[in-house]
Amino acid sequence: MNVQEQYSKKEYLASFIVAYVASLKGLNQLLGTILNKSDGIMVMNLVLLLPLIALHFFISDKGSNLNLNKKSLLFVYYIVGIIVVHKYAHRTSSVTYEELIVLVFIPIYLSFYKIDVEKVLRYVTYFSLLILPFSGAFFQSQATREFETIGMTTSYNTLIFITAAALHFCYYKKDANIVLWGAYAVNIMYLAKVLTLGSRGPFIAIVVFFVLLILHQFDENGKLERHTFKKMFVTVAVGFLVMYVVSNLEEVLRSLDEWLRSMGIEVSSISKSIHKLEQGDLSNGRSAILDFTKEGIREHYLVGNGVSTMLHNSNYTMAYPHNIFYQLWYDLGVVVSIPLFYLILKAAKKTLFDASLDKNHAVILMFMFTLSIPRLCMSSQLWVDIPFWFLIMYTITPNVYKVNEEDKDEENSEEELIGYEKKLL
Repeated sequence: MNVQEQYSKKEYLASFIVAYVASLKGLNQLLGTILNKSDGIMVMNLVLLLPLIALHFFISDKGSNLNLNKKSLLFVYYIVGIIVVHKYAHRTSSVTYEELIVLVFIPIYLSFYKIDVEKVLRYVTYFSLLILPFSGAFFQSQATREFETIGMTTSYNTLIFITAAALHFCYYKKDANIVLWGAYAVNIMYLAKVLTLGSRGPFIAIVVFFVLLILHQFDENGKLERHTFKKMFVTVAVGFLVMYVVSNLEEVLRSLDEWLRSMGIEVSSISKSIHKLEQGDLSNGRSAILDFTKEGIREHYLVGNGVSTMLHNSNYTMAYPHNIFYQLWYDLGVVVSIPLFYLILKAAKKTLFDASLDKNHAVILMFMFTLSIPRLCMSSQLWVDIPFWFLIMYTITPNVYKVNEEDKDEENSEEELIGYEKKLL
C-alpha cells in the first residue's frame, strides 16, 4: 500500500468513526424505527464500533500517533476515577456500563486522534439522507398529541444532522458534491419541521447556533476575523434581548404567536409555552425536580449522591436534574465537580470568544457546543451526552487538521514518508 494512501485511510476512517459516534443517537432512533424495537441497540453499536476502532488502531501503527498531553491524561484519570468510585460506592446508578463505554469513553478515546472536520461534517450530512425514506415513521416515532409536536428526543436527534449540514454549507460548501447539495435541501426540510413542530429546547439551540454563526467569520487563510466590536455588539444585544424576553415573556410569546399565525404558520413550541404559562408552570414540571435536586445537594454537598442516582433516589419519579450545573453538584458534589465546571466554562469561552482559533477547530467546537450545552441546560444529562464529551476533549486537545496544514507540511513530507515506509518494512 502506498504510504500516502495509508495516511489518507487513517484520516478518513478516524473522521468517519467520529461522525458515526456524533450521529449515534439519531441513527439509533432511525434503526429503532425501522426494526420497531429499541432493546439491544446499544450492544449493536458496540459490535459495530469496536471493530472499526480496532481497524483504525492497527492502520495507525498500533496507536503510536495518539496525540496525548498532560491535561487530557489528567482529565481521563479524573473521569475514570469518578465513574469507578461512584459506580462501586453507589450501586443504584441508572447509567449502565455499556452506555458509559459507548457514550463517554469512546468519544474521549476518539478525541485523541486527529480528524478532518470537513469530512466529519460531510459524513454526518450523508447520514441525514438515511432518514429520508423513513421520515414519516421517524418523525412520528416519539410524537405527542399535545400541540402535535414531533417529540423532544426526535427534535434533538434531527438537530444533529441539521447542524452538520448548516456548518458544512457555511464553511465548506466549495468542497460539496451534488449529493451534499441534495442533503442541504433535505436538511432545510428537517429544519422547517423542527422549528414548527419541535419542542422548545431545540428551538433555543437553533437560536444559539445562529449566534455562533454570526460570531464566526473566517478569512481565506482560515483565521477567525477579529471583529471585536461586532462580537461585543452581538453579545450585548443578545443579553438585552434575553432580559427583555424574560421580563415580558408572555406578552412577547403572544405577540410572536399572533404574527406567525397571521402568515399561516403555527409553531408548537410557542403554543406550548403559552399554554404552560397559563397553567402557571412554564418549566413543565421541572420546578419540582429542581427542589428535589437542591435538597439532595444540601444533604451531600461535598462528594455528591453518585453518578446518575436521582432516578433511584426519587423512587423512579425523576430521572435527572434537567440542568448540567445542578447535576454536577447533585451527582459529584461541590468539590469533586470543580474540574468539570472549569472545563465547561473554558469550552464556552473558547467557542464564543477565542479569536486565535483555526477554522476547523472553531467549527468542531461550534458543532459540539450547539448539540450539547443548550440541551444539557434544559433536558438531558451529561453522562449520556456524546457531544458534551467531544466538546470537553476538543477544548483540551484540539486534534483537528488545521487549514493549510497539508501545504505547510509538504516541506518535510518526503523525509517523514521515507521514515514511515522504513518503519512499515
